[in-house]
Amino acid sequence: MHKVLVLGGSGLVGKAIINEMNKFKEFQIYATYFESPMPSNQDRSFKLSIEDSSNINSILNSLKPQSIVSWGL
Repeated sequence: MHKVLVLGGSGLVGKAIINEMNKFKEFQIYATYFESPMPSNQDRSFKLSIEDSSNINSILNSLKPQSIVSWGL
């Protein structure tokens, strides 16, 4: 199983990416959120504040994802 972490999974783009990736059984999808987790993926969601670098380090060290999906403006 390939672990994928989607940063910003509760946003518009993040939700679309997760919905597409969920079509493939080889991916185990995890996501971060800022305010509210996705209802269908709460057990694989992590609250993330961009100002707290120890928080992202903790998530990465515990999850150990093979891939990370992120985008910027």
